[in-house]
Amino acid sequence: MMERVTAGEVDIANTDNISTARRILLAGLLGGAVMAGPGNRAEAQVSSSVDPDPLQIYVNMLYTSVNYSQTGFYADGDGGRRLGVDLIRAGELTGQPVIEAIGARPTPFNNEAARGRMNELLDDLWNRLVGARRFLRGDAPGQRLVDLSPAVFTAMFRMAGAIGPSETFDPYLDEGNFVLGYFALTDFYPSALRGLTSMVKDGTVRAWWGGLASATGNNCANLRALIVDLSAERPEIITMADKISAWHNQISGMRGPDRRIWLSGANATLVANMMPTDADGLVAPMLPAQIFNILFMTSSAATQGGFFPNGVNGKINTSATN
Repeated sequence: MMERVTAGEVDIANTDNISTARRILLAGLLGGAVMAGPGNRAEAQVSSSVDPDPLQIYVNMLYTSVNYSQTGFYADGDGGRRLGVDLIRAGELTGQPVIEAIGARPTPFNNEAARGRMNELLDDLWNRLVGARRFLRGDAPGQRLVDLSPAVFTAMFRMAGAIGPSETFDPYLDEGNFVLGYFALTDFYPSALRGLTSMVKDGTVRAWWGGLASATGNNCANLRALIVDLSAERPEIITMADKISAWHNQISGMRGPDRRIWLSGANATLVANMMPTDADGLVAPMLPAQIFNILFMTSSAATQGGFFPNGVNGKINTSATN
């Protein structure tokens, strides 16, 4: 019987291990993607003629680890959920240390339309995390400590100039702050997924990633539209969001298009930037290390910081030097 080797144990220099990892990934993919005829049970079968790149395991690990921060953010009692042990432990293993996210708390929503829209976005995010873990199965990374406390958001918003150096930001204070906090965690994600998708070669996996990318782009555009709507009563939130977008580009060394909602300042033009794209109508790609520049809140090479004070599990876990 073939001994199971998880992605975290693969020796890149060892071709036998690579072959084993590829077969494991294929088995995991077929387990959720094979087609069965009427009345027949779908079964995962491993074929030695199919040889997917083990890098795909690492890319999916990265996506799952990052998603822990976004999914753990919503602790609202009316529609919000907390990730259970089965969704944050390491793969199919039991008895492994489970580390829950800290800092999040229920947020009062007075605008029911805003609550409904946020529930949809966060339900989508939840389902994508579940899907990613099913794809990885035994290779799904366990969640390390995720700090979603107001202190971490305050540090980010100060670095971005969205608030003053002595001001604080509590994303759980009200619906406007909550939307801004979620924006800070996710607005760069269309670029991140474009960059990650380019690393995936297997056709089945690329199809799945294409669905992730399109859904994420739609969600981020809707989130930006929600910020514009809420700015009718709180004009400053667009300015704050634009500061965060500019900081995302700066801290990660992104050279893509201007991602601010109002490129020339609020209401200065007739065109809002709901889905920031380049001249070809495409989002700019972001490298994996640049994702961690934002989440670790550093422009230097690091393996921890910001929302992940102890780093993340998986082979891709280091920010870039910009």
